[in-house]
Amino acid sequence: MELRRSTIHSVQLLRAVAAAMVTLFHAHEFLFKRDFTAIFPGEDYFIGFGRAGVHIFFVISGFIMVMTAHSDHDYSARRFIMRRLRRIYPIYWLSAALCYATFWFLAPQPLPVGAGDVLGALLLWPGEAPNIIGAAWTLSFEVYFYLCFGLAMILGLNRGLLLLAAFFIGSIAAGVIVRPQGAVLAQMTNALLLEFLAGAAVGWLAVNNRLPERFGPMLVLISVVLFGAGIAYGYDRLPAIVNWGPASVLLVLGVVSWERRSAANMAVRQIGKLGNSSYALYLNHQAIIFALSITIPVGLSGLPALPIAIAISLVCIVLGELIHRYVENPLLNMLKAKPTLRTAAAA
Repeated sequence: MELRRSTIHSVQLLRAVAAAMVTLFHAHEFLFKRDFTAIFPGEDYFIGFGRAGVHIFFVISGFIMVMTAHSDHDYSARRFIMRRLRRIYPIYWLSAALCYATFWFLAPQPLPVGAGDVLGALLLWPGEAPNIIGAAWTLSFEVYFYLCFGLAMILGLNRGLLLLAAFFIGSIAAGVIVRPQGAVLAQMTNALLLEFLAGAAVGWLAVNNRLPERFGPMLVLISVVLFGAGIAYGYDRLPAIVNWGPASVLLVLGVVSWERRSAANMAVRQIGKLGNSSYALYLNHQAIIFALSITIPVGLSGLPALPIAIAISLVCIVLGELIHRYVENPLLNMLKAKPTLRTAAAA
């Protein structure tokens, strides 16, 4: 079966699941800070596993970039990078404005950020990105990866990936030796870049028809076991990339290989549609969680956190889908629209 970038339903499913994991984690964490109670011992630790969704996102990003570059037969680094920046920044700026306004009007005190902090956040500058939207620190990594990947692809997919791998690995090794100071160099030498690189490797296997198709279900099972082992051992005892990186890579490799061998079933296709709104959900869920949580009277803070966090997360998912349909999609279509020859001539 031909695996097309636009019809990889299993990857879309993973995007939806990863965004939901992060949303549930943040909702539960916020309620715990307001003294809501746990249903079972270690509940906050178990729900904290939702942070692994970020690592799944990083691997998926590397995979999708290879699929995107491979499908562009007239590759232009400038066009590629501009498309990615157009995909990230406009809806992010709107979401940042919404988040800032939410905290400004609803929080006891406005966000303690100055003009420079806001500018750094809007640019997604390393170290400054989470000044408004806390989860935006990951977008700073995304932008850096897109820039490096877009430039590397000038050499073609194979040589470009080799150059990118050498650059990332060399940078990380240099960081271990030199231990650079400053947010920019810290990001350039962060081992999390290996997750993007591993996702790109999965993409390379896909476009070259070298996926281990027969072992897809087994790889998914192994990844689930590794995730479970990370929870059992203590994910706070090891670096996040060690706990969640290998499991995330095997998960993406497994589902892509599985879908390559046999088409996604109806459940995967339907739930996978929520993957389209995963970015809108990721950007806006923290503001929504805050707005919903503060409506709960203080006297009810003794209620169990988990069911309320699940309910809030479901509302976030619904609102994320609505934002995607009625704000993000129209915005992207407007930005992609080009004037026709007739319109240009009339102008």
